[in-house]
Amino acid sequence: MSPYNKFKSLVFTLTTASLFLCWVLIQPIIESTPITALLFGGLISFGAYRLILNICHLLLLKCKFIKKMILGNLYMEGTWVGCYISLNSEPVFYIENFEQTIDALIIRGRCYHSNNSFKGSWTSTNVIINEKEGIMRYTYETDMVNNLYKNQGIAIFNFVRTEKNSAPKALIGYASDIFKPMKIKSLEEKINDCKKISNCKNFDDTELLKKAQDLFNRNKAFFSAD
Repeated sequence: MSPYNKFKSLVFTLTTASLFLCWVLIQPIIESTPITALLFGGLISFGAYRLILNICHLLLLKCKFIKKMILGNLYMEGTWVGCYISLNSEPVFYIENFEQTIDALIIRGRCYHSNNSFKGSWTSTNVIINEKEGIMRYTYETDMVNNLYKNQGIAIFNFVRTEKNSAPKALIGYASDIFKPMKIKSLEEKINDCKKISNCKNFDDTELLKKAQDLFNRNKAFFSAD
C-alpha cells in the first residue's frame, strides 16, 4: 500500500471510530427528532473528517514515529553525507538534507572540495521512487561557485537496505549533468533522521564532512577508476 493510501486509511479509521462515539452520544436526539439528527449527523461527519485530517497532517509534521510508520520502507527524511569523484579526479564531499512528506521528497545538497572549501549546492526536482526495485531517480539543478550558469542533470541511486521492507540506510549510484554527460559515481549514507542540521546532535558541517571523508576512506575501491 502506498504511503498516501496508508494515510487515507488511518484518517478513515479514526473518523469512523469518532463518528461511532458521536452517534452513541446523540442517540436520544436521533430517536426524538430524526430529521434534525440527520442534518446534525452530516455536519458532525464532515467536521470530524476535516478535524482528524488536519490533526493527522500536524502529527506527520511533528511526530517522526508516525511518519516512519506511514512511509515504511520509503522513509528517507534526514541528513545524509556522501562523496563523488569530480571530472578532475578530486574527491568531492557533500551533505544532503532530505525533506519528505507522504507524497513528495525534496533533496537539498551542498558540496565541498577536499580542503573543505565550499564548491556549490543543488536542489532536486521531480523525485521518483520505485519502491519494489529500490531505485530513486530525480532531476536536479546545481549552482556551483565557479560556474557562470546553473546546470541541470539527472541522478539515479539504488537503495542499500537490509531487507525489502526496510528503509534505505545508504544510496549508491551516479549523477550526470546535461552539459557534461558523464556518469559520476556517488555513494552516500544516512547520518540521522533530523530535518535540520542544527538539530542533528549538534553536528556542524565540519563534523559532517569528516563523516563524508570517512565514508570515502572506507570505500576507496568503489571510487577507484574502472
